[in-house]
Amino acid sequence: MIVLDANVLISAVDRDAPRHAVATGWMQRQAAAGEVLGMPWVCLLALVRICTLPSVLARPLGIDQALAAAERLLGNAEGLRLLPDGPEHYPAFSRLLRQAGVGGNLTTDALVAAIALAHGGRVASFDRDFARFDGIQVIVPN
Repeated sequence: MIVLDANVLISAVDRDAPRHAVATGWMQRQAAAGEVLGMPWVCLLALVRICTLPSVLARPLGIDQALAAAERLLGNAEGLRLLPDGPEHYPAFSRLLRQAGVGGNLTTDALVAAIALAHGGRVASFDRDFARFDGIQVIVPN
């Protein structure tokens, strides 16, 4: 399983994103190869939040557009699986943050990494911060 970070999802949805073609092409190739793609619930929330922010995107989506994009992703049940988080992820989450020695912006990344560990997966991200977590294999989509 490959667990998708929010930045990959956002790049796939935002047609103006510099990595839009890379993200969409890479996700399609992974799904066609039979790879299971996991989408943490927290990353789905980030997708809707960030894609609707005018301070982040040059052409932010309206809420209906953002929700429709999320629903399209969720509708791809063969290639994409929604991964909930829960209290069972806390031990790995706290261990990863303690090992990294920081919180702040890495907090959500630590949760995504803990979910990936729970599923025996790798993390796909354009963000190199995941390399700070022991035991996490990072894939940079290309």
